Amino acid sequence: MDAALPALGAALGLAALQLADDNVPDLVGLDWLGFVVPSLAATAAMMFASSGDSDAKSIIGGYVVAGAVAYAVSVAGIAYGETIAAVLTMVGQSVLDMNHAPAAAYAYMTAAAAEEGDMMGALATGAAGAAVLVAVHHVWHNHLKPMIDDKIKSNEPGCIGKRDAREDEAKPRGFRQEEIFDFIYITYLYN
Repeated sequence: MDAALPALGAALGLAALQLADDNVPDLVGLDWLGFVVPSLAATAAMMFASSGDSDAKSIIGGYVVAGAVAYAVSVAGIAYGETIAAVLTMVGQSVLDMNHAPAAAYAYMTAAAAEEGDMMGALATGAAGAAVLVAVHHVWHNHLKPMIDDKIKSNEPGCIGKRDAREDEAKPRGFRQEEIFDFIYITYLYN
């Protein structure tokens, strides 16, 4: 079960990215806004496999640095721009203390695909997706995973997260299980 929980968390994060990618650009009227890039799968794997909180500054900041560098290299028309963008991203991340390796891969891909004038697409896609993953990781790590862990440890029949009322008063847990199931049900209805 120890290997399944990080995979489940990453699956929730990647599903949230796809849901955001399919719906948010239309809702806010920004057709250039995207949330899904391959390097975010590596980010999700790293975040959800860790036992602690994610470093939001390094993850989101790393993607902002990568997008800015990739855009600049693309506009400059530098030969071997993909490689240079990845290397400059690593240098920029190191200088700003925002090291996140998958963002260097994002710079490599974005420099190869970026078109002049698509600065917001280059900057926003990785950073927006990273922000979604950080938010889902926070909810997973602080609310959902503890409920699942409680169920596994107690091994009692019934609903996930079932606890004595005194324990709930002593240790607030955030979201109640009914709220989570309602969210999942509503998400299912609208897809």
